[in-house]
Amino acid sequence: MTSQSPPEATKFPTTDYLQAWISIRELVLSGVSWSGRERDHVFLNMGRGEFADVSQVSAADCIGDGRAAAVTDWDGDGRLDLFLKSRTSPRLQFFRNQAETDGNYLSLELVGTSSNHDAIGARAVVELDGAKLSQTVHAGDGYLSQSTKRLHFGLGSARSLRDVTVRWPDGSRSSHTGFAVNRRYRITQGTSAPDELPSRAQVELGSVAAKACQPVSGLRVRVPLIETFPLAPLRIPSFIDAERTVSDLAGRAVLLHLWGTTCAACVRELATLEGERGRLEAAGVRFVPLTTDAALDHAQARAMMDEHGLGAEQGFVDEALSETLRLLFGAILGESESVPLPANLLLDRTGEVVALYLGPLPVDDLLADVKRIDEAGERDPALNPLAEGVRLVPGTRDWKGLAEKLERAGQQELATFYRRVPRMRRKE
Repeated sequence: MTSQSPPEATKFPTTDYLQAWISIRELVLSGVSWSGRERDHVFLNMGRGEFADVSQVSAADCIGDGRAAAVTDWDGDGRLDLFLKSRTSPRLQFFRNQAETDGNYLSLELVGTSSNHDAIGARAVVELDGAKLSQTVHAGDGYLSQSTKRLHFGLGSARSLRDVTVRWPDGSRSSHTGFAVNRRYRITQGTSAPDELPSRAQVELGSVAAKACQPVSGLRVRVPLIETFPLAPLRIPSFIDAERTVSDLAGRAVLLHLWGTTCAACVRELATLEGERGRLEAAGVRFVPLTTDAALDHAQARAMMDEHGLGAEQGFVDEALSETLRLLFGAILGESESVPLPANLLLDRTGEVVALYLGPLPVDDLLADVKRIDEAGERDPALNPLAEGVRLVPGTRDWKGLAEKLERAGQQELATFYRRVPRMRRKE
């Protein structure tokens, strides 16, 4: 025998893999689909091995990049409903099963004792007159998803059943009787009699939707930027000076507040901001509200701002600024067809965006962010004191691509500015 030295360890090409993920991220932010813009499909079981494509009438034929689906009887009506998770917006969708059916059902929840508590791997067999139905309890029954562990049996026209046999994960078996159709039961390993579970109260989706629209439960999103975003030459017209720019406000922290009179959440926000005006002024924050209303509605917007005492520096978003903001938000958050409202941009004293707040403004978070910026003092403009953690990969913001989009939008001055940003950052 001859001895051989072990082969030299293969070096893991870390840089190549990181670059690949960076490239994928850029594709995602540019709107590229990971699943070929393929619509989701829904099939209706017609019996005897035949299925009908009911995708279009189900309203579940979404074109987004679907990732996971989970089924459960969410509203307790004996029909399985569907939750769909997608990579693209809307991220989570609920589809309520409202198919008309005269069929009966049986729902079973299995609980293990000598086997695992969730009874993963248990198999239940329901015996009807002339037929047997079987299902197994699974863990992780789909990609990135877990449907309900309750076993749902569609019984068709059957109005009674003989018994239920369970083969437990540890190999033991048990037989159970005393079931009625259209009921939910719990079977615990080692007991003979099933426990009937109370029926769930029917849920009206209309009332749920109304509650979700209340301002108290509104989604609040705080986005501190890893790399600050310069806005100095951006034109933000006021009703007094249509040529006002961000650089005209330099020297203090600035809060650009985007709102509109047709946005219910925005109107509610005005009353809140009126109460917080003293705290904003004490923190040295310059509050600049910009209405997104059309020019014909500016009088109404100005009247509302004046009524709440928040109109000292009020302005408006014209067509050019609207398109520019859409491109800027796209460069920061990813491609989007519109700017969400209400939205707030926190700028430091030099006109660099350090944080975004989407939805109702979290004033306490805002004031804490302003304090951290003030305490940071002189710094590299590209480094954001609000960013947490350690950056392992250098910034990859596409300033050139942004400049090209601004050029196509007719914003030549801004385009020239953003072409110079990489060079200015290197000098600093």
